Amino acid sequence: MTDSSKNSKSTDETLIVHIPLPKEILQRVQAHAVKNGESIEEFIANLVTDIIHRYQIQEKIHKDFDEWKAPLLIQVISLNDHSLKVKFDDGLEGVYEMKSHILKGGVFYALDEMDFFNKVTIKGNGSYIAWSNKIEIDADSIYATVMRDARKWRP
Repeated sequence: MTDSSKNSKSTDETLIVHIPLPKEILQRVQAHAVKNGESIEEFIANLVTDIIHRYQIQEKIHKDFDEWKAPLLIQVISLNDHSLKVKFDDGLEGVYEMKSHILKGGVFYALDEMDFFNKVTIKGNGSYIAWSNKIEIDADSIYATVMRDARKWRP
């Protein structure tokens, strides 16, 4: 090995792949390459690079989302109009409307009775609210709704 070959470093690697393509796909690739002023090889390399970049961004978004946890509930107060005044440990406060849940029926219909509705409690160290052991709503859902409503009404 000569000194010049030792010192030359390549930052890119070449991968040669033979993929049989239907004629109409190859024609589209050629048309896009010409439109972008690239060779077919450059066009495909840029396309693959873009796909990998988009995948990496999506992967980061999913990782960040999976690691994100809503702040914990520290206070919930039932109000007479079948809504809940809630407060989170990050300072967000708001009203979480429950009437639409009740009107849909199902398990939430039991909350129409105000005596039962008023028995709401914070469970799971602030990760959800519950009425007895039958009806639960997680803090993430409440937080997202209160945050959305706060943005909607921001002056």
